[in-house]
Amino acid sequence: MIGKPPNLTLGGFVDVALVGTVRLLVSPMIKQRHKGHVVTVYVAPPWRRGGLTQALTERMIDEARKAGLFILTLSVTVGNEAAWRLYLSAGFVPYGIESRSLMVGSDYLDSEMMALLLDQTSQDAVSIGTNRQIKIDRAILIQCGDA
Repeated sequence: MIGKPPNLTLGGFVDVALVGTVRLLVSPMIKQRHKGHVVTVYVAPPWRRGGLTQALTERMIDEARKAGLFILTLSVTVGNEAAWRLYLSAGFVPYGIESRSLMVGSDYLDSEMMALLLDQTSQDAVSIGTNRQIKIDRAILIQCGDA
């Protein structure tokens, strides 16, 4: 694990070679320190579909819980079904689409935003409708360290 908690970067290694990473960022803004955003999930092609991405995701979720975070968010490119299924199986719930969130060359790609509520008592606050939206019935704010 690299980074000042609760920010972290996890690496997946084969022998001494780094073949996968996942990064979790937490805002320094006091009103947003209760949530983390998952970024830079990558596993080298020869090591995909072998469980490494799932292991990195599960470890990142565990570390986020240990750090006292209440919510994890991420975005997945629309059409990336393997990643979408992985996050869904880890408990993430889709809650919206960001149109044209990425530009690759001259092509725009949409991203689906997903969230995972980490505190067990709030899992009942999530409902998935036919439009795949997330509903959070209460807001949670924790204060950590200096403002």
